[in-house]
Amino acid sequence: MCDCFYGVWKDQTEEYEAKIRFYLSEEKYRSRCGVGHKFGTIQEIQEYVLELYPGVLISKSSRSNVSACSGLKIEMAETMMDEETVLHELSHVDLLSEGHGPKFVGAFLNLMETQMGIDKRVVFEDIYAKESA
Repeated sequence: MCDCFYGVWKDQTEEYEAKIRFYLSEEKYRSRCGVGHKFGTIQEIQEYVLELYPGVLISKSSRSNVSACSGLKIEMAETMMDEETVLHELSHVDLLSEGHGPKFVGAFLNLMETQMGIDKRVVFEDIYAKESA
């Protein structure tokens, strides 16, 4: 049996669906609970991150609305300099960019609970569960 659907491998499709499911959950969470602390500068984010992951470097993204992680480097968009986005990117660091599957979600939820509180984690888990149903 072929694991390919119109030129897209099954695992690529599953990763895409996981990514969309997580992004939709983030959007709903943000509209309900906000984004947590809003950082004013890259340096402020760097100081926050150093307490959690001493080897991770933060820089300004060349794109205005895209934050991204590559290895131990995170590029933050000016429009996304908030705690929830930082925790999202740190979850990639934690797993060396595992994607947006179950391990990523678990890492994100653990960071969210540690940094933002159990109440925020519970809300996100509920939203994510509904998106996954």
